[in-house]
Amino acid sequence: PIVTQRSARAADTSPRVPMSSPAIALRAPVHAGVAPLSARRARTTPAGCARGERQVAAALTSTVDPSAAVPSFHAAPGSHFDMANLALKGPRSNVDKGDPHDYGRPFVKGALDGSAACGSWACSPGGWDSPNARPSTEWFYVLSGAGCVTDPDGTPHPFGPGDVVVLPKGWYGRWDITEHIHKIWLTHEHEDKESASFRPNVKPFAQLREAVVSSFSSGRSGVASYDATGFRAGAWSLPAHGKAYVEIEPNAIEVFVLVKGELFVVDADGAVARRCVAGDVVFLPQSWRGTLRGGDAAAEAAAVSVANGTSVSIVSAGIPNVAVSSLGNSAERDEMYDPENESRGRR
Repeated sequence: PIVTQRSARAADTSPRVPMSSPAIALRAPVHAGVAPLSARRARTTPAGCARGERQVAAALTSTVDPSAAVPSFHAAPGSHFDMANLALKGPRSNVDKGDPHDYGRPFVKGALDGSAACGSWACSPGGWDSPNARPSTEWFYVLSGAGCVTDPDGTPHPFGPGDVVVLPKGWYGRWDITEHIHKIWLTHEHEDKESASFRPNVKPFAQLREAVVSSFSSGRSGVASYDATGFRAGAWSLPAHGKAYVEIEPNAIEVFVLVKGELFVVDADGAVARRCVAGDVVFLPQSWRGTLRGGDAAAEAAAVSVANGTSVSIVSAGIPNVAVSSLGNSAERDEMYDPENESRGRR
């Protein structure tokens, strides 16, 4: 997938300039639940939008509808994932420490032909073994709390508030939650990625933010902390009053958590627009086209882009193809995993 951007003064007939970063997409989803936004948000219109533009005032859980002709984005305020809105799932299995119970709320279901999903998860303190190899790669952004995942060889990977974490397909080991954890997550089931590492990848958002190279244009700029074929995670920023044109490929999607600032997400035809502030979660589906428009404060987001197909090179508008090795990402497989276990998938 290739993401493109337009300058703020460009007309619809202006050429698109490709950006150097990853992207993602879905077919148009169906709203499964609606929660109204505040009147303040619903009335807000971004600069450059016609007064007659319809504003989206909904937080939702969505499922993909392949028959829909024009896909639209989905956005939910942070309050949509408050603990009071999460459903109790029950006690964890394989527990040997504490009495952990987990909670969840879905946000997007059935993305990428059913291979991707997104939502929120929380868990009380405790520890358990996770002996089965993951059937999917998971990305998550920690909203609050603290914990640690530990590899079979004993290597710990602690995480806390503001961390961006990736658990690759094939990982197994141990979970320990030391402080009630709450996160936004995305999972993607995919074919095995050649030479991909099984090691978890944990990066503080603050570190990624410092690594983002500012752009002289008005569009997005960013950095990747994890980069495997078809799966890229990291952070991006959009300057105040900046504007980036985004075009998601038919086999890809993007999810981001707005960590700081504000922006407006606007469909290409201008019919649907939404003001987003810190804490909001946004899903850009397959084949989505539109603009991200900066507000009075620069926008900073933790983001993930995924695509179907092991040969796809994701180039998302916010997460450029940079030398991610400098941020500690490994592209080599590790020998710590039992090959026999790997071959049978240990589901």
